[in-house]
Amino acid sequence: PPGQCRRTTRHRTADQSHRPTIHQCSGARDNLKSELFRPPIIVPGCPNRIPLESNTMDQHFPPIDAAHAMAEMLRGFSIEVTPGAVGSAGSALALLPAGTETFIAYLPTSTPDQLVSAAELLQRAGMTPVPHIVARSFVGAVDLDRLLGRLGDRAGVTRVLIIAGDRDAAAGPYESSLQIIRSGILEKSGIRNVYVSCYPEGHPRIANDRLREARVGKLAAIKHAGLEGGLVCQFCFDASPIIALARGIRRRPCPAPYRAGGAGA
Repeated sequence: PPGQCRRTTRHRTADQSHRPTIHQCSGARDNLKSELFRPPIIVPGCPNRIPLESNTMDQHFPPIDAAHAMAEMLRGFSIEVTPGAVGSAGSALALLPAGTETFIAYLPTSTPDQLVSAAELLQRAGMTPVPHIVARSFVGAVDLDRLLGRLGDRAGVTRVLIIAGDRDAAAGPYESSLQIIRSGILEKSGIRNVYVSCYPEGHPRIANDRLREARVGKLAAIKHAGLEGGLVCQFCFDASPIIALARGIRRRPCPAPYRAGGAGA
């Protein structure tokens, strides 16, 4: 009706193909674009603004160009690789901007030597290595300190992603990533940025309330240690869970940026 603003919603089918992980970019890019940057219908006499849903932030934004907004959202993207894939990824790495954060997954079959070698190769290629540090894989504080020392000395690592790990029984005293964050070993080893994981589609073993409490506790501990924190979510093929988690984070003060994950080329 005249005097009112409306906007359309367009939905597209997500690409279900399996590709290496690219953070900050959903595999369902078209769907994500339509959800986050829906073009408005401008009606004569209507203020040139878009009202957000009541369950997001209580403010208004002017119409935006979807292509430009997507480019801005992808600025500073990161990627993830496995230790074994780094050696054969030279041509792909050459296409990335210098300094691109490259997360290194620590698989159940991986070894500390493979993690360190992968980080070293990435640094030589001009990337910024961000190795996964799996809490339950360490026998003790000495092992953790030794690995972080090697990563710093050989690959200049100052950023890590801390996760608990999927193994049922911890190899040592660390049951959770929070224990490592509170240990004091990270900052003593030259680590300056700590990422923690979040789960837009939930976790098979942990209730959402516990995930939310753990996320808040980790970010508080990172801040208390004088480190920079960040959230990195598992990749999804659907934009909806990513957006829902972003809305949930917005409703509560969060001292860290939220980086979405998606499957990419």
